[in-house]
Amino acid sequence: MAAAITTDTTDQTPIPISSDQGKKLSPAALAADSVLQALKARNAAQNDAISADSGKGAAEAGHQPAAATHQPTRAMESRESLEWQLQQAYLLIAEFYEYSMEDIDSARYYYNMAASSPLNKSVYWKSNLFLAQHASESDSVLSDEASRRYRAVVAADSVPIEAANIARKALGLPLLEVPILPQHAALRIAESARSSGQTSMDSLLLLYTDVIRMDSLTRDGRSALFAKAFIYENVLHQFDSAKVIYKNLLTHSADSSYATWLEEKLLPPDSNSIFLRSDKELFGKREAVETLLQPAKAEDGWPPPEESLRGRRYR
Repeated sequence: MAAAITTDTTDQTPIPISSDQGKKLSPAALAADSVLQALKARNAAQNDAISADSGKGAAEAGHQPAAATHQPTRAMESRESLEWQLQQAYLLIAEFYEYSMEDIDSARYYYNMAASSPLNKSVYWKSNLFLAQHASESDSVLSDEASRRYRAVVAADSVPIEAANIARKALGLPLLEVPILPQHAALRIAESARSSGQTSMDSLLLLYTDVIRMDSLTRDGRSALFAKAFIYENVLHQFDSAKVIYKNLLTHSADSSYATWLEEKLLPPDSNSIFLRSDKELFGKREAVETLLQPAKAEDGWPPPEESLRGRRYR
Protein backbone atom coordinates (compact mmCIF):
# COMPACT_ATOMS: atom_id res chain seq x y z
CA MET A 1 0.00 0.00 0.00
CA ALA A 2 1.27 3.46 -0.85
CA ALA A 3 2.28 5.52 2.13
CA ALA A 4 -0.23 8.21 3.06
CA ILE A 5 0.88 11.77 2.68
CA THR A 6 0.73 13.48 6.04
CA THR A 7 1.21 17.00 7.29
CA ASP A 8 1.80 16.14 10.92
CA THR A 9 3.33 19.22 12.48
CA THR A 10 4.05 17.67 15.86
CA ASP A 11 7.72 18.59 15.60
CA GLN A 12 6.72 22.20 14.96
CA THR A 13 4.47 22.50 18.02
CA PRO A 14 5.70 25.47 20.08
CA ILE A 15 6.96 24.42 23.49
CA PRO A 16 5.46 27.46 25.29
CA ILE A 17 1.91 26.28 24.61
CA SER A 18 2.37 22.53 24.81
CA SER A 19 -0.19 21.13 27.23
CA ASP A 20 1.98 18.13 28.10
CA GLN A 21 4.49 20.20 30.03
CA GLY A 22 2.39 20.01 33.18
CA LYS A 23 1.92 23.77 33.27
CA LYS A 24 -1.33 25.68 33.54
CA LEU A 25 -2.02 27.38 30.22
CA SER A 26 -3.04 31.01 30.01
CA PRO A 27 -6.25 31.85 28.09
CA ALA A 28 -4.19 33.04 25.12
CA ALA A 29 -2.00 29.94 25.12
CA LEU A 30 -5.04 27.69 25.53
CA ALA A 31 -6.72 29.31 22.52
CA ALA A 32 -3.60 28.93 20.41
CA ASP A 33 -3.10 25.33 21.50
CA SER A 34 -6.73 24.48 20.76
CA VAL A 35 -6.53 25.86 17.22
CA LEU A 36 -3.36 23.97 16.39
CA GLN A 37 -4.47 20.70 17.96
CA ALA A 38 -7.80 20.85 16.14
CA LEU A 39 -6.08 21.35 12.81
CA LYS A 40 -3.71 18.47 13.48
CA ALA A 41 -6.57 16.17 14.45
CA ARG A 42 -8.46 17.08 11.29
CA ASN A 43 -5.30 16.56 9.26
CA ALA A 44 -4.74 13.06 10.68
CA ALA A 45 -8.39 12.08 10.20
CA GLN A 46 -8.44 13.18 6.57
CA ASN A 47 -5.19 11.42 5.77
CA ASP A 48 -6.47 8.21 7.37
CA ALA A 49 -9.64 8.48 5.30
CA ILE A 50 -7.61 9.01 2.14
CA SER A 51 -5.47 5.96 2.87
CA ALA A 52 -8.54 3.82 3.60
CA ASP A 53 -10.31 4.94 0.43
CA SER A 54 -7.19 4.24 -1.61
CA GLY A 55 -6.84 0.70 -0.25
CA LYS A 56 -10.55 -0.03 -0.56
CA GLY A 57 -10.77 1.20 -4.12
CA ALA A 58 -7.74 -0.81 -5.16
CA ALA A 59 -9.03 -3.99 -3.49
CA GLU A 60 -12.43 -3.70 -5.16
CA ALA A 61 -10.79 -3.28 -8.54
CA GLY A 62 -8.43 -6.20 -7.95
CA HIS A 63 -5.33 -3.98 -8.23
CA GLN A 64 -2.61 -2.94 -5.93
CA PRO A 65 -3.19 0.40 -4.12
CA ALA A 66 -0.38 1.99 -6.12
CA ALA A 67 -2.46 1.61 -9.27
CA ALA A 68 -5.02 4.17 -8.03
CA THR A 69 -3.22 7.13 -9.57
CA HIS A 70 -5.93 9.65 -8.70
CA GLN A 71 -5.50 9.15 -4.94
CA PRO A 72 -2.11 10.93 -4.61
CA THR A 73 -3.60 13.95 -6.32
CA ARG A 74 -6.49 13.96 -3.87
CA ALA A 75 -4.11 13.57 -0.94
CA MET A 76 -1.95 16.44 -2.21
CA GLU A 77 -4.97 18.73 -2.54
CA SER A 78 -6.04 17.84 0.99
CA ARG A 79 -2.56 18.52 2.28
CA GLU A 80 -2.37 21.92 0.60
CA SER A 81 -5.77 22.87 1.98
CA LEU A 82 -4.71 21.95 5.50
CA GLU A 83 -1.39 23.76 5.18
CA TRP A 84 -3.24 26.86 3.94
CA GLN A 85 -5.52 26.77 6.99
CA LEU A 86 -2.62 26.10 9.33
CA GLN A 87 -0.79 29.16 7.99
CA GLN A 88 -3.92 31.24 8.55
CA ALA A 89 -4.17 29.94 12.12
CA TYR A 90 -0.54 30.81 12.79
CA LEU A 91 -1.14 34.36 11.55
CA LEU A 92 -4.24 34.82 13.74
CA ILE A 93 -2.35 33.60 16.80
CA ALA A 94 0.60 35.85 15.98
CA GLU A 95 -1.64 38.91 15.64
CA PHE A 96 -3.38 38.00 18.89
CA TYR A 97 -0.06 37.93 20.72
CA GLU A 98 1.08 41.15 19.04
CA TYR A 99 -2.00 43.33 19.50
CA SER A 100 -3.92 41.82 22.44
CA MET A 101 -1.19 40.34 24.62
CA GLU A 102 1.62 42.70 23.45
CA ASP A 103 3.95 39.71 23.62
CA ILE A 104 6.31 40.40 20.72
CA ASP A 105 8.49 37.34 21.27
CA SER A 106 5.54 34.95 21.01
CA ALA A 107 4.17 36.94 18.07
CA ARG A 108 7.49 36.70 16.27
CA TYR A 109 7.53 32.93 16.82
CA TYR A 110 4.15 32.43 15.18
CA TYR A 111 4.83 34.94 12.39
CA ASN A 112 7.88 32.83 11.61
CA MET A 113 5.69 29.72 11.45
CA ALA A 114 3.20 31.52 9.20
CA ALA A 115 5.96 32.67 6.84
CA SER A 116 7.29 29.16 6.32
CA SER A 117 5.42 28.65 3.04
CA PRO A 118 4.17 30.89 0.21
CA LEU A 119 1.06 28.73 -0.19
CA ASN A 120 -1.23 31.19 1.61
CA LYS A 121 -0.20 34.33 -0.24
CA SER A 122 -1.67 37.01 2.04
CA VAL A 123 -0.36 35.31 5.18
CA TYR A 124 3.06 34.88 3.61
CA TRP A 125 3.72 38.53 2.81
CA LYS A 126 2.14 39.86 6.02
CA SER A 127 4.28 37.58 8.17
CA ASN A 128 7.48 38.35 6.29
CA LEU A 129 6.81 42.07 6.48
CA PHE A 130 6.36 41.92 10.26
CA LEU A 131 9.54 39.87 10.69
CA ALA A 132 11.50 42.22 8.43
CA GLN A 133 10.34 45.34 10.27
CA HIS A 134 11.02 43.75 13.65
CA ALA A 135 14.53 42.77 12.54
CA SER A 136 15.11 46.31 11.26
CA GLU A 137 14.08 47.81 14.60
CA SER A 138 16.49 45.53 16.45
CA ASP A 139 19.54 46.44 14.33
CA SER A 140 20.97 49.82 13.44
CA VAL A 141 21.66 48.64 9.90
CA LEU A 142 19.64 46.40 7.62
CA SER A 143 20.53 42.88 8.71
CA ASP A 144 20.66 39.84 6.46
CA GLU A 145 17.48 38.58 8.13
CA ALA A 146 15.60 41.83 7.45
CA SER A 147 16.89 41.98 3.88
CA ARG A 148 15.81 38.40 3.22
CA ARG A 149 12.34 39.04 4.60
CA TYR A 150 11.90 42.29 2.66
CA ARG A 151 12.95 40.54 -0.55
CA ALA A 152 10.38 37.84 0.12
CA VAL A 153 7.70 40.55 0.34
CA VAL A 154 8.86 42.17 -2.91
CA ALA A 155 8.83 38.83 -4.73
CA ALA A 156 5.53 37.61 -3.27
CA ASP A 157 2.25 37.57 -5.18
CA SER A 158 -0.85 39.62 -4.35
CA VAL A 159 1.01 42.17 -2.23
CA PRO A 160 -0.70 45.60 -1.95
CA ILE A 161 1.33 48.41 -3.45
CA GLU A 162 1.62 50.17 -0.07
CA ALA A 163 3.12 47.08 1.56
CA ALA A 164 5.40 46.40 -1.39
CA ASN A 165 6.70 49.97 -1.26
CA ILE A 166 7.61 49.59 2.43
CA ALA A 167 9.83 46.67 1.50
CA ARG A 168 11.19 48.34 -1.62
CA LYS A 169 12.06 51.51 0.30
CA ALA A 170 13.95 49.50 2.93
CA LEU A 171 15.92 47.73 0.18
CA GLY A 172 16.60 50.95 -1.71
CA LEU A 173 14.55 49.86 -4.72
CA PRO A 174 12.42 52.20 -6.86
CA LEU A 175 8.94 52.64 -5.43
CA LEU A 176 5.85 51.54 -7.29
CA GLU A 177 3.47 54.25 -8.39
CA VAL A 178 0.21 54.12 -6.46
CA PRO A 179 -2.69 54.67 -8.89
CA ILE A 180 -5.19 57.32 -7.86
CA LEU A 181 -8.77 56.33 -8.55
CA PRO A 182 -11.03 58.94 -10.19
CA GLN A 183 -13.30 59.14 -7.15
CA HIS A 184 -10.39 59.72 -4.79
CA ALA A 185 -9.02 62.40 -7.12
CA ALA A 186 -12.43 64.11 -7.12
CA LEU A 187 -12.54 63.99 -3.32
CA ARG A 188 -9.08 65.57 -3.15
CA ILE A 189 -10.29 68.42 -5.35
CA ALA A 190 -13.31 68.98 -3.10
CA GLU A 191 -11.23 68.89 0.09
CA SER A 192 -8.65 71.26 -1.39
CA ALA A 193 -11.39 73.72 -2.39
CA ARG A 194 -12.88 73.50 1.09
CA SER A 195 -9.57 74.13 2.87
CA SER A 196 -8.81 77.13 0.66
CA GLY A 197 -11.80 79.00 2.08
CA GLN A 198 -12.32 80.74 -1.25
CA THR A 199 -15.03 78.46 -2.65
CA SER A 200 -18.70 79.13 -2.07
CA MET A 201 -20.76 76.58 -0.15
CA ASP A 202 -22.94 75.91 -3.19
CA SER A 203 -19.87 75.10 -5.29
CA LEU A 204 -18.50 72.87 -2.53
CA LEU A 205 -21.75 70.94 -2.35
CA LEU A 206 -21.59 70.35 -6.10
CA LEU A 207 -18.01 69.05 -5.82
CA TYR A 208 -18.96 66.62 -3.06
CA THR A 209 -22.05 65.59 -5.01
CA ASP A 210 -19.82 64.61 -7.94
CA VAL A 211 -17.87 62.31 -5.61
CA ILE A 212 -21.03 60.75 -4.20
CA ARG A 213 -22.47 60.07 -7.66
CA MET A 214 -19.49 57.86 -8.52
CA ASP A 215 -20.22 55.53 -5.60
CA SER A 216 -21.74 56.52 -2.27
CA LEU A 217 -20.82 53.25 -0.55
CA THR A 218 -17.05 53.50 -0.86
CA ARG A 219 -14.85 55.10 1.77
CA ASP A 220 -14.44 58.22 -0.34
CA GLY A 221 -18.17 58.30 -1.02
CA ARG A 222 -18.99 58.18 2.69
CA SER A 223 -16.42 60.89 3.39
CA ALA A 224 -18.14 63.11 0.83
CA LEU A 225 -21.53 62.39 2.41
CA PHE A 226 -20.27 63.35 5.85
CA ALA A 227 -18.72 66.54 4.50
CA LYS A 228 -21.94 67.48 2.74
CA ALA A 229 -24.02 66.78 5.87
CA PHE A 230 -21.62 68.87 7.95
CA ILE A 231 -22.01 71.83 5.62
CA TYR A 232 -25.81 71.55 5.66
CA GLU A 233 -25.94 71.28 9.44
CA ASN A 234 -23.23 73.65 10.68
CA VAL A 235 -22.73 76.17 7.89
CA LEU A 236 -26.01 76.53 6.00
CA HIS A 237 -28.22 75.44 8.94
CA GLN A 238 -30.37 73.37 6.59
CA PHE A 239 -31.09 70.70 9.16
CA ASP A 240 -33.70 68.85 7.12
CA SER A 241 -31.16 68.29 4.33
CA ALA A 242 -28.54 67.14 6.84
CA LYS A 243 -31.03 64.74 8.36
CA VAL A 244 -31.63 63.04 5.00
CA ILE A 245 -27.90 62.41 4.55
CA TYR A 246 -27.42 61.14 8.09
CA LYS A 247 -30.28 58.69 7.61
CA ASN A 248 -28.68 57.46 4.39
CA LEU A 249 -25.34 56.96 6.12
CA LEU A 250 -26.94 55.07 8.99
CA THR A 251 -28.88 52.81 6.62
CA HIS A 252 -25.75 51.71 4.75
CA SER A 253 -23.34 51.79 7.70
CA ALA A 254 -25.31 50.20 10.53
CA ASP A 255 -22.30 48.12 11.62
CA SER A 256 -19.71 50.90 11.40
CA SER A 257 -17.91 52.53 14.31
CA TYR A 258 -19.82 55.79 13.86
CA ALA A 259 -23.29 54.20 13.80
CA THR A 260 -23.90 55.12 17.45
CA TRP A 261 -23.02 58.74 16.74
CA LEU A 262 -25.46 58.79 13.82
CA GLU A 263 -28.20 57.22 15.92
CA GLU A 264 -27.79 59.94 18.55
CA LYS A 265 -28.24 62.58 15.89
CA LEU A 266 -31.44 60.91 14.71
CA LEU A 267 -33.06 60.26 18.07
CA PRO A 268 -36.89 60.23 18.27
CA PRO A 269 -38.89 63.45 18.91
CA ASP A 270 -39.06 62.93 22.70
CA SER A 271 -35.29 63.37 23.00
CA ASN A 272 -32.74 66.17 22.71
CA SER A 273 -32.03 65.61 19.04
CA ILE A 274 -31.38 68.74 16.98
CA PHE A 275 -33.82 67.38 14.42
CA LEU A 276 -36.91 67.75 16.62
CA ARG A 277 -38.29 70.61 14.56
CA SER A 278 -38.16 71.91 11.07
CA ASP A 279 -35.63 74.55 10.07
CA LYS A 280 -38.16 77.34 10.51
CA GLU A 281 -39.24 76.19 13.97
CA LEU A 282 -35.65 75.67 15.09
CA PHE A 283 -34.57 79.13 13.98
CA GLY A 284 -37.49 80.67 15.84
CA LYS A 285 -36.52 78.98 19.09
CA ARG A 286 -32.88 79.83 18.55
CA GLU A 287 -33.61 83.49 17.96
CA ALA A 288 -35.64 83.66 21.15
CA VAL A 289 -32.88 82.12 23.22
CA GLU A 290 -30.21 84.40 21.75
CA THR A 291 -32.37 87.45 22.49
CA LEU A 292 -32.88 86.29 26.08
CA LEU A 293 -29.16 85.84 26.66
CA GLN A 294 -28.19 89.26 25.34
CA PRO A 295 -27.76 91.73 28.23
CA ALA A 296 -30.19 94.63 28.05
CA LYS A 297 -29.00 98.08 29.12
CA ALA A 298 -31.06 100.09 31.54
CA GLU A 299 -32.00 103.71 30.82
CA ASP A 300 -29.48 104.98 33.38
CA GLY A 301 -26.62 103.38 31.39
CA TRP A 302 -26.08 100.46 33.68
CA PRO A 303 -24.25 98.19 33.25
CA PRO A 304 -21.48 100.36 31.84
CA PRO A 305 -19.65 99.17 28.75
CA GLU A 306 -16.70 96.86 29.40
CA GLU A 307 -14.26 99.27 27.77
CA SER A 308 -14.92 101.91 30.43
CA LEU A 309 -14.08 99.49 33.26
CA ARG A 310 -10.65 98.47 32.06
CA GLY A 311 -7.81 99.57 34.35
CA ARG A 312 -10.12 100.55 37.25
CA ARG A 313 -9.94 99.18 40.77
CA TYR A 314 -12.80 99.02 43.22
CA ARG A 315 -12.67 98.70 47.00
